[in-house]
Amino acid sequence: MKNNNQKHISQWNMLECDLINQEFEEQHQIIVPQFPKFKKPTYNQIQITTNIQYRINVCSPAKLDDTVSISTKKSTTNSQAGSCNYIVNHYIQQIKDHFNKNTRQETEAQIIRNLISQKAKAVYMLDIKWAANYTAFLQNQHLIIPSEISNNNLFVDSDIRNPYRQNLKQDLDFVLMNRNTWQFLIAIYGGGPEIIFNDYLGINNESQVNSREGSLQNIDISTYNSQTFQKQKFILPAIGLYNENNFCFLHAAIQSLLSIEQLTCWVSIEGKTKKQEDYKWILSYYQIIDQIQNCKKGQYVKIDTLKQLIKNQFAPNLQHDCQEFLCYLTDQLNKELKQNKYDQAITEILFQGQMMQQIQCNQCKQTSSKFESFFELSLSMNNMKGLKQCLIQFFEQEVLDDDYMCNQCSRTTKAIKKYMIGTPPQFLIIHLKRFQEKKLHNYIEFQNNLDISEFCSVKAQYKLKSVIVHYGTQEKGHYVNFSLRGNQWYYFDDHRVQFAREQDVLRQQAYILFFERSDDQLL
Repeated sequence: MKNNNQKHISQWNMLECDLINQEFEEQHQIIVPQFPKFKKPTYNQIQITTNIQYRINVCSPAKLDDTVSISTKKSTTNSQAGSCNYIVNHYIQQIKDHFNKNTRQETEAQIIRNLISQKAKAVYMLDIKWAANYTAFLQNQHLIIPSEISNNNLFVDSDIRNPYRQNLKQDLDFVLMNRNTWQFLIAIYGGGPEIIFNDYLGINNESQVNSREGSLQNIDISTYNSQTFQKQKFILPAIGLYNENNFCFLHAAIQSLLSIEQLTCWVSIEGKTKKQEDYKWILSYYQIIDQIQNCKKGQYVKIDTLKQLIKNQFAPNLQHDCQEFLCYLTDQLNKELKQNKYDQAITEILFQGQMMQQIQCNQCKQTSSKFESFFELSLSMNNMKGLKQCLIQFFEQEVLDDDYMCNQCSRTTKAIKKYMIGTPPQFLIIHLKRFQEKKLHNYIEFQNNLDISEFCSVKAQYKLKSVIVHYGTQEKGHYVNFSLRGNQWYYFDDHRVQFAREQDVLRQQAYILFFERSDDQLL
């Protein structure tokens, strides 16, 4: 904890995205402004009661020591000289459209919130004064557009030709941010210089400093940026998958993933250069894409490598759950990419959202919040008729019993708990809980368009991309898939493929639904 007698300016905590002040140290209480906490735009401010540890472990890397040692090594990398990755370039183009509009601050605040919420290493240093002024701008505390970034104060006598200042303290002298956030800021505001935290510490370990970003950074941005990225280039032909055993669960899941052009794009490019011993899961998926791209019309593809990888977990002679396999596959992809120094896996970029849980004390009305990541929404469908009804039940507030202990008033009381999506994923996966003591066969109505804004802190609208259906009983059944490729729906039943109509898709007893985000936050 910092010395309570030490005076310092308001600080922008990049780890938890809160405006921290000295009052927090004394009262363990902060007032959270509209940005960057996840709230509906109509809220002015909410109050969070917590403890000191809370602000450093909510969806964040471990907080670095307050005091760090001196080093005379400075980064010579110029961020502006390097091309931005796919995601950053998209946001750059998006904010440029709002430069001369009154929506700039709100839009830029959401962009920064999305960038800093990514699970990537915070390694770039930013002067605290510039960060605090920028935060005030995003919070509409003033309308003056920030000047160029200046990290000069982090050097002796504010001269970048001199060594770094001694004993710089995180959240007092500087904040840390991930690569995507730094690239976005430097592209919009310019300035610098770029300072990597390990350089400041004097660490020369390349594997620590130059960690891989789990985004489309290796794609030639001049070809695949948000302006010129064309989905039709990565729409795969509708090719069936041969089922020599009980693999319909795998085929149905894979056909949904193959319908996601961004995933096809990334794997197609990354898979060309990977070694089998380090990227067995990525390469197994790349092989499927490669086979499909080279398959003649009317033929089908046989999956071998991926089936070998999962045989110990999903025995070929047994029936398995498609949703369980989907979770297993994305988890293996995540682990593999993290082991190979990708700070964020492509599956996280595409499918991961962030959920906010709020608990309000019934006595003092104090609200505490915490965040967690999610890859899918698993919804109950008992006595439900439509998908929207399932969502309303999922996000319905819950009254906790009298054993809730409030940190603010220190009383045991009732409390109200509710959930809200803080960062909606680009692809929303919804799992309907059909398999309980017995399979539920009731039809759940769903539409091509899905607006979940009422359950989110921001606008979030989606379009239907793929549907996985289970026919039969809990003991014996079969999975099929309906997916949108380009503007055409297809029906996939292992190696059999047929055209489908949208109205036919919407009549299915869906088990898993894939929705693609369609509003202006789309990557």
